[in-house]
Parts: sequence; C-alpha cells; structure tokens
Amino acid sequence: MIICDPYSREWKRLAKARSQPCLPQTSFDLQEELENARLRHFSQINVSPHCCFVDYGHLACICSDRETGFAGVYVHQILNHPDTPREVAALICKHELLHVEIPPREIDGKNTDHPPEFWDRENAICPEKRIAWAWIWENLWSCIRVDKKREGITVLKQWKSRWDLPRIGLSEIDIAAYSDRGTVL
Repeated sequence: MIICDPYSREWKRLAKARSQPCLPQTSFDLQEELENARLRHFSQINVSPHCCFVDYGHLACICSDRETGFAGVYVHQILNHPDTPREVAALICKHELLHVEIPPREIDGKNTDHPPEFWDRENAICPEKRIAWAWIWENLWSCIRVDKKREGITVLKQWKSRWDLPRIGLSEIDIAAYSDRGTVL
C-alpha cells in the first residue's frame, strides 16, 4: 500500500505510530533487509527509506512524498516476531519499494496502486513470494483481512491476543495448498 498525501489522515496516523516505533524482535534487521532490496533491485532509488515496525493499520505500507523525497516503510508489529522468516521481510520490502518505482495509475477509470506492470515486476524479483504469502496466511489468517477497496492487508485489532503464540516455520508449510497468485488485492 502506498500513501502519497502528507496531509491525509492516514499519513498523520502513521506519523504518530512511527513516533513510537516498536523494538525489533526478529532474527534479522528490517532496515538491512530494505537496504539489501534497494541495492539489488532498485538502484534508481538513491536514498534508502526509513523502515520500522509500528502498531498500526495495514500489514505494511510506504509513505512516499515525491516532492520532498521522503519515504518511509512501515511494517505492522504483528510481523515483529522471532519466528517471522527473513523471506517474509524480503517480500514486503521489495513490494513496498516497488510502489516508488511503479507509481499508482488509472486503469479503466479506476486508480490502482498495483497496475499490471507492478505485479509483473514483483513476480520477476520475488522468488520467495509464494512461500512468504503461504507463511503469512498459515500463521496470521485469523488476524488479517484483504481490504480490496484500499488495496492492502488490514491487521485486525485482536492481533495482540495471538502475537505470542508459536508460529510454524517455512519448512512445515504445504506450499502446494497455496496458489501462485499469493494475495489478489
């Protein structure tokens, strides 16, 4: 999900959430994952966006102000867990950076954050996409919902009651049970 208007209510709510970032509990450094993705796949992005876990809203989003050059990637606290695989973080970082490379546009009279070329590029640079989405749905299905109108994944308020439960690993997931499409927004 991309938020481009610094005067929007969503941007302001994220500003409040990012003023209280969550201490990382993952086995990897989220900012390092973002920087690795930027250097490997997005050389045209000159400065690495700020990245942190927040207790707010969507599974992940990027705030990008093309006028000022500010960009920040915000990943929901539900993924700030020792059992979250690096592959999930890699997918999310690449997906959010793609929003900077491929801006929203109108298709058939409707604005979309994810035009066809977005999905084509994501499929090309994210070999971990299928297993990462399988892990997300396997472990977090009761706490997340697809928000088709806003083209994102909303984290439900009851996520905190499930945060401390153990999560299954990538090797335990029956990948054949999940389609290639991951999540259709």
